Amino acid sequence: MSKKESKITTILRYIDKTPKCTHQQLVNFICTLNNKKYQSGYYHNNLNNLFMRKIIRVDKYKYYHLTKKGLKNISKPYALSTKEKLANKLENVKMQSFRKGYNHAYTQSKKNINNVSIKECREAINYLFTMGYTMEMTSDKRYYTEILLKKVANDLNMKLNFQSEVE
Repeated sequence: MSKKESKITTILRYIDKTPKCTHQQLVNFICTLNNKKYQSGYYHNNLNNLFMRKIIRVDKYKYYHLTKKGLKNISKPYALSTKEKLANKLENVKMQSFRKGYNHAYTQSKKNINNVSIKECREAINYLFTMGYTMEMTSDKRYYTEILLKKVANDLNMKLNFQSEVE
């Protein structure tokens, strides 16, 4: 490995020079390169990244080979083509647009759309929960009312202890 050559380039050159490169041979080479004892899963994420980027492939006999793209980019395997750069930019724009929409929806949801005060919420919790009126409800009504009570209590940073949770 020359001083300017990256480890990944050295690994790719090894794959290229070894016609019947097995997984074990490759991992053994990588471990030796990094002064490590052999570990079967060592460098897995990096190798998987090379597969996903179509730089290396495995044939039907499970031998590792460089793809045309791998051969072409052996000295800069992580360099992106113009097409890949554009695809990444498009993905970033999509994510930013999604986040803006999400943040807008979140901000809107935090507004007091139904004009309910904290005092009214506390009174409702006191009436329904503290005074035990939820226990008089049918099971379905109680179930859904308790969900709403829990949500409002969470928003108000209150802890509610229901009978079913205590028992």
